[in-house]
Amino acid sequence: MNVKVREKRIHELRQHAEMLLSKKIKNAKQVKIEDVKEIVYELQVHQIELEIQNEELRRIQAELQESQNKYLGLYNSAPTGYFTLDENGVILEVNTTGAELFGIEKSKLLKTNFTHFISPDSQDTFYLHCKKLFKTAAKQSCEISFLKTDGSLLHAHIESIIMRDASGNLNQHRMIVIDITERRQAEEALQQSQAQYQDLYDSAPIAYYSVGIDGGIKKANKAGMKLLGYSLEKLQRMKFLALYADESKAKAEQLYSKFCQGIGCENEEMVYLRKDGQKVHGLLSVSPIPDENGRIIESRSVVVDITEHWQAEADRQRAEKLESIGLLAGGIAHDFNNVLTGILGNIELAIAHLKQNEEDAAKEILAEAEKASLRAKDLTQQLLTFSKGGVPIKTVTQINTLLEEATTFALMGSKTKPEFAIPENLWAVDIDKGQLNQAISNIIINANQAMPNGGIININASNVVLKEQHDLPLPDGNYIVIAIKDHGIGIPEEIKDRMFEPYFSTKQSGTGLGLATSYSIIKYHGGIITFESELGARTTFYIYLPAFGEKTPKEENAVVETMVQGEGRILVMDDDDIIREMLGKILTLAGYEIELTRDGAEAIERYTEAKEAKKTFDAVIMDLTIPGGMGGKEAITKLLEIDPHAKVIVSSGYATDPIMSNFKKYGYSAVVTKPYNAAQIEKTLQSLLKKK
Repeated sequence: MNVKVREKRIHELRQHAEMLLSKKIKNAKQVKIEDVKEIVYELQVHQIELEIQNEELRRIQAELQESQNKYLGLYNSAPTGYFTLDENGVILEVNTTGAELFGIEKSKLLKTNFTHFISPDSQDTFYLHCKKLFKTAAKQSCEISFLKTDGSLLHAHIESIIMRDASGNLNQHRMIVIDITERRQAEEALQQSQAQYQDLYDSAPIAYYSVGIDGGIKKANKAGMKLLGYSLEKLQRMKFLALYADESKAKAEQLYSKFCQGIGCENEEMVYLRKDGQKVHGLLSVSPIPDENGRIIESRSVVVDITEHWQAEADRQRAEKLESIGLLAGGIAHDFNNVLTGILGNIELAIAHLKQNEEDAAKEILAEAEKASLRAKDLTQQLLTFSKGGVPIKTVTQINTLLEEATTFALMGSKTKPEFAIPENLWAVDIDKGQLNQAISNIIINANQAMPNGGIININASNVVLKEQHDLPLPDGNYIVIAIKDHGIGIPEEIKDRMFEPYFSTKQSGTGLGLATSYSIIKYHGGIITFESELGARTTFYIYLPAFGEKTPKEENAVVETMVQGEGRILVMDDDDIIREMLGKILTLAGYEIELTRDGAEAIERYTEAKEAKKTFDAVIMDLTIPGGMGGKEAITKLLEIDPHAKVIVSSGYATDPIMSNFKKYGYSAVVTKPYNAAQIEKTLQSLLKKK
């Protein structure tokens, strides 16, 4: 029973009790005392229950008031603004935070239209927001800006719902306003920073590229497009590896493989190929970029254009080389003039003796002329080797004897003596004997010059096996090491870095080619030269050469270079009249039947005619290069088409050509290098014709 019903019942009981008491007073006999007691008891019960219910009601009212106070506290202290608007947008209610957001007192906000505080730029947005809210009756949200009382902007996110009465009519528009000013300012700052970065990215003079893990180009700045001559759209359809010039492709593939493993690089010099075919030299730096899981997804690549610097450096080096060549030419001209003087002078003496029928004296003098000619040959070979043109013509050799002969010859007539420590089981090497002899001789001469008063040079050799973690710039494997130690003046610290530098010499009469040539020869053979020196005490040069297995080949018996008699038909092709006529006379004197031709076309014609006449040539000596005509390079192909079994000897003074070191690959049967003497050409012919 609720309070109101109970109060009504108590009121009825009181009226009934008053009526009974009134009757009792008038006629006491007609009123039963039990009825009065019952009424009084019920009245007391109801009164007690009423008091209990009133107490419960007061408790509930107190709790409700406390809850309302808590709600109002939360409502007013919430970090978001709460607004209640009527159907016209007038503010009916607002919490403290909402008033603070606008910078105005709460009382001044009430009864004010909400749209008065919306910035002009957001009026349309709020209008569409409200229109959609009223149309759908569903919760709506948007972002708008407000003008605060101090003139500043408040950026806010608002969420709105509408409340309707029992009849479904619009009752109230309730709204939550969340301050996003700091976030908006951060976004604007970020956008400004990104715009500045993009501006710097596009206007930077350095080329930037973003390359995916698949090698495709994702982004490029303006400098990147200009560097390679492609538009961004074209670049985005290309693979970055396709932009490298041939000389950098292998290196680029290695760097790409490392990038896929998360390994970058810095300032790697690369060569790129522009759209117009021009080459661009650049320094490449790559930074791999991982995703949130650490997986590499792309790279940031930076390319600094150094083409002008590279060209300037190339021009500088070219100028230095020209200057050095001028110095070298002077030294070589001096040496050649000495040699030619010896040759011409001895020939004139020989002629004079022959006129006087002094043949023995003439022979001795011509022998001296021959020695001078060999000196000229050695000088030419040294120049070719140094100029990277002396391609080694290799044979597998055991170099014990070569070391001793080269050393003994280089020290001939000096006060210095050699001491050898060379094991008999020294491994074989695949070398050009002449070049290695020259390399050893140059170092021995240098060692001898370090001891002006003579002394001992120690020449040692040994077998070594280079394994992992050695300090030498050589692959692991078997090597022989030649150590040449003098006990001379040593090498000053300031010139150690220049010891193998071309044209560098501390001697007034030196050309600076000796050690540089030795360095080139050993390098061409797959080895290295190092040295250690103690000033005023000693210097030791170490030569490392790859071993050719561990077996030692048998030494060939020395062949005395004298003319031998032969027979057969020989076709000679050489454009130089002196060489052609000289070779014809030598071979005729040796017993051969000779035909001479000036170029490849004439040689092919003669060979064809001889074959048709069944007078085939037994061998052909063919010059490799004929200026303005068909040389041996083209003629050998045509000749082998005519006769696949033709025996052809290639001859040239151009040791730069790979044919000279790998002649069999090109179809030749043998090789002789100019200058040669009669005995050398005879020996080659004899060896070749025996195999026929």
